[in-house]
Amino acid sequence: MRLLKCNTCGTLEELPDFDGPPERDVLLDALSSRHRTGDMEHLGNLIKISQSDWDNAERRKEILKQVTSNDTTGFDPEFYATKDTFQQDAMKCFNEHNRPERCIDWQDDRKRLGNPTSAGWNNAPKIYLCAYCPVASRVMVEKRAKRGDYK
Repeated sequence: MRLLKCNTCGTLEELPDFDGPPERDVLLDALSSRHRTGDMEHLGNLIKISQSDWDNAERRKEILKQVTSNDTTGFDPEFYATKDTFQQDAMKCFNEHNRPERCIDWQDDRKRLGNPTSAGWNNAPKIYLCAYCPVASRVMVEKRAKRGDYK
């Protein structure tokens, strides 16, 4: 596997291995395109590591420590790994629902992140996997339109 480290914005993103010519690596191209500000491209590194090392929790901590040793993004590197996992899970759900415009289980309790307290979900924060889904942007546009933000 590979890690794409952006030194400009301080992010670290996971990518699967790619053995073909670099110009055919569409995933790397898509991720890199997010790291442009106007005409300026961000500076970064592409780091190749073994999947077994990344899957090992202790080894992953060591890798993240080495990769981010000079970074001061304000977030723990594990935050980015967790966020990536949520995004992958949300995309899996989105694809299982055949990429809908509106989701049938939008913010259902089954999509809630975290663990309920002994009193149930009442005291737990309302954070849903849905926030990481492409449908979330459509829902937000609908809410803003109803509020009249696009006049």
